[in-house]
Amino acid sequence: MYDYRYANHNDEKEVERVKSIIEDVLKNIYSSLRYSFAFDYEFVGACSYNMITYEPNELNALEFDVDIIPDLPVSQYISSNVRSLFLNALTQNKWRYRYVIKENVDNIEIYVADSYSCCFYFVYNCTDNQAGLQKYIRYDYNKKQYLLWNYTTEYNSVPKRVKWLKANGLWNKFITDFLKIKNNNEDNSPKVLFMDSVLKKCKEYRKNIKSPASEAVPKKKARYDFYYVEPAISAPIRKRIVELIKMIQKDISSEYTFQYQFIGSSARNMITADKKDNVGFDFDVNIIPQKIKGKGSPEHLRKVLFNAIQRTYKAYGFNSKVENSTNVITIKKVDHKSSRCLYGCDFAVIRTTKKGRQQNIVLHKNNNKQSYVWEDRGDYYDGLTQRVEFLKKNSQYWNELRNYYIKKKNKNYCEEKKSRAIYAESVKEICDKHGYHK
Repeated sequence: MYDYRYANHNDEKEVERVKSIIEDVLKNIYSSLRYSFAFDYEFVGACSYNMITYEPNELNALEFDVDIIPDLPVSQYISSNVRSLFLNALTQNKWRYRYVIKENVDNIEIYVADSYSCCFYFVYNCTDNQAGLQKYIRYDYNKKQYLLWNYTTEYNSVPKRVKWLKANGLWNKFITDFLKIKNNNEDNSPKVLFMDSVLKKCKEYRKNIKSPASEAVPKKKARYDFYYVEPAISAPIRKRIVELIKMIQKDISSEYTFQYQFIGSSARNMITADKKDNVGFDFDVNIIPQKIKGKGSPEHLRKVLFNAIQRTYKAYGFNSKVENSTNVITIKKVDHKSSRCLYGCDFAVIRTTKKGRQQNIVLHKNNNKQSYVWEDRGDYYDGLTQRVEFLKKNSQYWNELRNYYIKKKNKNYCEEKKSRAIYAESVKEICDKHGYHK
């Protein structure tokens, strides 16, 4: 049990002074690390909403939380020792600022008693099919090492929920409730505690709210209305895609050979289309390079495949421009008269590491520069085949998955999140619910 309190208006100058000190620390750290990696930073959690707390019985320090976002592909976060390098730079500067350093499970904390405390979190804000999630460096006590973990809270929904709380006159109630939560917290770090509290309290308040303010924020109508496409409609198209793939295999055989695999919904007769939209339905195909005869770089593998698709796709009924997006290469069949996409196919180039992790080639675009890298696809894809086998052994579980997948697609408001990611998430979540662990 703690005795946290909020800083009052008389502390505003002190708050600004402390923020300037933290920013000065970060500028010096940035300069120290300039030959290793660059990073952005952001004040997050309660302090970003002027809910700055202190605990008079402990350090009596104003508390801040800061995200450190290294300018590195997610696959390099651990291998580049991001946390260790940052810690070393903090240590080199501690005598200048006279702070004490403390290592926590998912952050590094600096503090000066009777002044301030700041926790630094090392995060990767996911994009594309995992947009809205965070990966962050956290210590695994079982493996006795730091690992990159998925944090399942949708961090980018917090500002929207805070806006909802304020619109409904519930913000002051939340501020009071959050202090009670924090005083009883034993496990979560300050940032995680704040994010979880926002999500949980919004759900709790929504059940009880009946005020006029709630009527001013009407319930959002369902954006989608997905249904399952009959195999009789999808099967002929799938057959043409197979023919296209075989032609591509012949075309690029002098560069590399590959296996292909229909995955996700298109592999399990779970192809969906939306009654409310004009985007049709799609197929997901993994391209798995085998014997590489030339360059084995991710850029070469993706570009060779892209060029081959561009040379052949129109002969198989596709007519829209080939899209080279972050994670996949996409082809579509479009009815130009009605401006409606009838169907499409996404190709991802993947490999499996020696540790069994699935990676795909990701295209990063920064201004006029492009780079292709192998990136981990996340825990949802790890062991996906085994999870599916587990669910298929029980027809009840499999039907539950089909229903859950449709609901999850209908509630997805992230434009970048593809069907393959929603499918993988759904499989893992249903497996977790029924106690399956690989």
